[in-house]
Amino acid sequence: MSSPIRWNASVSRVAAAVVRPKWREVRQGLILAAVGYSCLLVFLLPGMFLVWSAQQGGPTEALLGVGTDIATVLGWVLTGIGGGVGGLLLLGGQWRCLSSAPQSHGAKEFAFVCLCASLVVPGCFAVAYFLGGEESVILQGAGGCLGLLSVLLFTGFLWSVALCHGDDSRARRITAFIWFTFFLIGSTAGLLLHARPSSLTPPWTVLVVGWGVFLLWHLLVILGASRCIRRAMERRKSASIAAAPKQGQVVLQSASVFAKAEEIRRSEQG
Repeated sequence: MSSPIRWNASVSRVAAAVVRPKWREVRQGLILAAVGYSCLLVFLLPGMFLVWSAQQGGPTEALLGVGTDIATVLGWVLTGIGGGVGGLLLLGGQWRCLSSAPQSHGAKEFAFVCLCASLVVPGCFAVAYFLGGEESVILQGAGGCLGLLSVLLFTGFLWSVALCHGDDSRARRITAFIWFTFFLIGSTAGLLLHARPSSLTPPWTVLVVGWGVFLLWHLLVILGASRCIRRAMERRKSASIAAAPKQGQVVLQSASVFAKAEEIRRSEQG
C-alpha cells in the first residue's frame, strides 16, 4: 500500500511513501485462513459427500445408520456450516494478508489475485445450483478451477513470505508442493480423458489419496509460513533488546562524559 506525500525535491512535489509490511497482521491473517481451511475440510467436504451419496443412492445407511433423507439433511447442514463459516474465515484471512502484505517478491500481487478468485468461486456454485443442466456443469467446473487457482495463488503468496524472511529452505518446499499440484492436475486430466470405465477403481483410489495429501499439505504450508513469521519476529525482538543500552551502561557513559568535561575545565584554568 502506498500514499502520496509532499516533497519539494520532486518535480511534481509528490512522492510515494512505501508502507512497511505489518508482519503481525499477516500472521493473524494466515491463522484465520488456516482455521477457515480446516472448517472446509472438516465440514464442507463430508457434507458434499453425504449429499452426493444420498442422491446417487449410496450406502449412507450402512455407513451412518440413517436413511437417505436424514443423510441428505445432515449433508446440507455440514455443507452450509463449512461453506459459510469456513469461507468467511478464509476470505477474512486473505483480506488481512493483502492489506498488510509486503511489496517485495510479488507478495501483494499474489494476495490480490487470490482474493479476487476466492470471491468468484461461491458465486459460480450458487448460480450453478439454480441453473441446472449443462450450464450447471460448466459453472461447477469453472468454480472448481477458480478454487484451485486461488489455492495456487495463495501458495505463491506464502512462497513470497518465505523469501522476504530469507527462508530459502521453506521456499524450496513450497515450490515442491506447487510441482506436486501440477502433477496431480495432469494425472486427473489424463484419467478423465483416457481411462476406461472398467479400470477406474485402482487409479481413482490413488487419485483420491493424492488429493487428500494435497489438501493436508496445503494446510501445513500455511501453518509453516505462520511459524516462519513468528520466528522472524522473535529474532528481531531479541536483536532489538540486545542492541538497546542497559541502564547501568548509560550511567557509566554519562559519568565518563562529565569526568572528561571536568578535566578539560581544569586544564583550561591551569
